[in-house]
This record gives sequence, structure tokens and C-alpha cells, in this order.
Amino acid sequence: MAINDLVRDFAIPAVQVADWHPEAESRTREWVREFGMVRSEAACEHFDAIGAGRLSAWVYPEARPEVRDIVTDWLSWLFVLDDQCDEGALGRDPGALDILLEPLHAVLSGRTTSSAPLARGLANICLRVRHHGTWWLRFRDHVRTYLLACRWEASNRAASRVPTLDAYIPHRRWAGSMLATLDLTELATGDLLAEQDWINPDYQEAVLAAADVVCWTDDVVAVDKELARGDVHNLVIVLANRHGVPWEKAIQTGKDMVARREQDFLEAERRLLADDPAMWERNLQGLRAWMRGHLDWGTETARYREVDTSHGTPDYIEELVLTP
Repeated sequence: MAINDLVRDFAIPAVQVADWHPEAESRTREWVREFGMVRSEAACEHFDAIGAGRLSAWVYPEARPEVRDIVTDWLSWLFVLDDQCDEGALGRDPGALDILLEPLHAVLSGRTTSSAPLARGLANICLRVRHHGTWWLRFRDHVRTYLLACRWEASNRAASRVPTLDAYIPHRRWAGSMLATLDLTELATGDLLAEQDWINPDYQEAVLAAADVVCWTDDVVAVDKELARGDVHNLVIVLANRHGVPWEKAIQTGKDMVARREQDFLEAERRLLADDPAMWERNLQGLRAWMRGHLDWGTETARYREVDTSHGTPDYIEELVLTP
């Protein structure tokens, strides 16, 4: 799917990628290797081609120096785990996936003894953010929800089950880890919201709309890749395969849904800024940066260009259940 169509029609203006991206890219490549999350030549090449540091500088452009490595390493960790769940054999075997996810749940519960690579990486991230009080508790719970959604997707694949649209929409936000990832916009800007502010209905609408925009633009752009590998967790595929929408119409419907959620965000943003611009402006800008920066990063990353039609496990998927 041509990403340029989405870029052309996008309501959120382009943002400037921050100039610290080369340092972030170099540092996070070292980090994933240090923790054993990528080891083989194929895995290293695949990871490096994603451009996690450049994405981070696009979606967290105002990140303070002391948190740039944190937000970038979080994205890197997500890319590795997503590949395990979406492209590896574990993503079609819920029981086997549980073996990978259990140490991650343990880390979130404060037990950090596992030497499994992804558990060690997550523990390192948690160590760097857990002193942020109630914000940390919210972030931790959102990471847990992400892991549960990975399990839900694996169950669907194992049963050859295409979810309904009503089930897919909330699970897509969770499986995309967007709630935890958008929590990090607060950490990046330094404006951590108190719980009573975070649950403000208008801010919730802005956050969920931003999450949907990011996830659904990803779906529209990546639909050819996900169709080729036989995945069912894609907005266009759900519309076409579960609800019988003709293919071209399903693609257009996906684009239209993105546009509507952009407008939902803009309307919620207007209400919040009319109420208290000083309180909301920086985090709303962070949400804007995520929606547009993710799309612009998508025009250049190799992640959307790699299409594996073999339905087998790609050679860059490594064994990460066992310790290295």
C-alpha cells in the first residue's frame, strides 16, 4: 500500500525529526546487542534497518537528554518482541508464547532474576523509570495489557480466527502497545500527568484517537506484508475477511477511519486547549508528533518494505525463550 497517499491527506502537519537521532540509533544498537536480543548477522541487519533511533527522534522530538535513551530502547525492545510474536512460530502457539511472556510478567511484578534476553532488557528499562511514582504504575499496567494482547493474537492465529471489528479496535491499541508508548510522551516532555488529569475524558479521547491513528496507518501501510505472511490482525484484513467488505473498499474504509480519528483528536485537542493550554499543550504536541512522525518514518524504514511470502519463520527471528 502506497504510504504517500496517507501522507498527502494527513491532517496533522509534518514535524521535524530531532537532530539527536544518530546518537540514539548508535546507542540503541549497542543496547539490544548487549542484552542479547539480537545476535546473528541476519538479526542484526534486520534490526539496524528498522531505524529505531530515527523513529524515536521523530515521535519524541522534545525528549530531554536524560530520557532519550530510555524512549529509544523501549521502541527497540518492542520491535524485537513484536517480531517474535508476529513473525515467529511463537505467535501461532499460545502455549509456547507463554514461556516467552512469563518472565516479562515476572519483571513487571518486581522479580528480575530471569536471564532471558527480553526479560533482561525490560528489567533494564523498568529500572530506569520505576522511580516515577504513579506514572510508573500506569505504565507498568499498560505494558501488562500489551503482553496479554500478544497472547490474544496468538490464540486467534492458532484458531485461524479473524476477530470482529468491535473486538479488533481495542485489542489493536493494546497489541500495538500504544498506551504504554504514549505514556512515554509524558516522560519525554517532563510533564507527568496526575491520575485525575490523565483520566480527563477529553484527554482520554485524544490519547485513544492518537493510538488508533498510529495503529491504523500502520495497518494500511503494512497490509501487503501482513497479507503475505498470513496474519489476520490488520484493520483492512478484518474488514475484508471478517465483514465481507470488497478489498479496494476495505482499503478506502481504513483510510477514512484514520481521517475520522484524526478529526476526533483535533476536536478533543481544541477543547483541552480552550480549558487550560499551559497544562495540556506539551503532551498534546507529543501525541501529534507520534501520529505524524510515525507516518513519516514509515516512508523510509525497511520495516514496511520487507515482504516474506514463504509463511515460514524468517532467518532473523532468533531463539529468545532460552538464555543466550
